[in-house]
This record gives sequence, structure tokens and C-alpha cells, in this order.
Amino acid sequence: MNCQASLIYPQIVHMKFDSQYFLASTFMRIQEFYESPFPNIRGKAFTVFDYMDTEARNNGQFDYFTKWGGFNFPGEVLKKFLKTQKVLYYKNEALKFVYIKCLVNWNEPFYVIGTYSSKDLDHELAHAFYYLSKSYRQEMNSIIDSIPAKHSQKICKWLQDMGYTNEVFKDEIQAYLSTERNPFDYVSPKIINKFKENFLIMKDILEE
Repeated sequence: MNCQASLIYPQIVHMKFDSQYFLASTFMRIQEFYESPFPNIRGKAFTVFDYMDTEARNNGQFDYFTKWGGFNFPGEVLKKFLKTQKVLYYKNEALKFVYIKCLVNWNEPFYVIGTYSSKDLDHELAHAFYYLSKSYRQEMNSIIDSIPAKHSQKICKWLQDMGYTNEVFKDEIQAYLSTERNPFDYVSPKIINKFKENFLIMKDILEE
């Protein structure tokens, strides 16, 4: 498994993998610990096989390693995950690089994102910005609230069908609509441009 970890913005760690399989298999447990729609998984101690069985039982198949191309979670989730899980598999051990390389200030909020393709990077960065910046989060939430109810309901239904839990709906809406990964073509270009402009402004501020 080839994985490169780097601090791409203050308190934002990027783990870049050379394949979707190694990315997804590394992040699967911690991502589902963070935001799984299944109550026996989210926030609980569980094994890889517990999750695989739950996914297959509820969705009729297990396609996790080909379904997801990007991952993200807050530092607080990593801390809870390392304390909660009884067994850490060899791939999950790679997440301890945060301790080893001291890439972040462990006592301050930080965020971890993972990708294998550059096309997913901005989407995952949008999640990091949303978590770490209160002003960015407030602005994005304001734009989300301006989406007509009929369109907002369609977006939430799509997210639910994709397997997202409603606790992260707003976060996912701003991440999808502020980057090129936009499946919601019924949202007006004016609103989409507001999302994109806010995202690009945040990138510019951090790159100064």
C-alpha cells in the first residue's frame, strides 16, 4: 500500500493513496464510525466483518471499495475511534501517522481527508473548511437555506439513498455544490456559483 500523508493547509491532513481499494479499505471503519446510517455501527465498536455484514444485509450487496473515492473526518472522531475500537487492523494503524509525524497540533481542531484521485480533493477539502471555519460554515449554511424547499427535499432524498445520515446533509450539500462533483442540475446556477465562490475564497485565504 502506497500512502503519502501531508499537511496541505493548516490543521488539514491529506492522505493520498495509489488505489481506490487501499483508500476505501483504510478509511472504511473510521468513516462509518463517524457517519454511518446504521445505529449498530455509528459511534460503536465494531469489526470489519460487522460492517460488511450490516451493509450487505441492508443494501443487498457490498460495493464499498468501488463506491467511494474520497473520505473525511474531524480529528475528534479519530481520537474517539482510537479509544473505542477493541482491535485496530493493519490498515487502520496507518491513521496513527498523526501521532508519529506530528503533522498537526493534536490539542487543536484538525481534519483528515483521503483521496486516490485528484478530482475528489476539492470535495473533501470543502468538508474540512466547513468543520474548521465557523465563518465559512455560517456562510454555506446561509446559501443552503436559500435553496427552494422542493429542491432541498430532492437533494436530501438523494443523499439518504446514497447512504448518508441526516446529521451530515448540510455538510454534504455544500461540498457537492461548491465543487465540480454536482449531481443536482436542478439547482439554479446563481446558487451554485455562490457555493463555488465561497469555496474558492476560502482556498485563496489559506494559500496566502
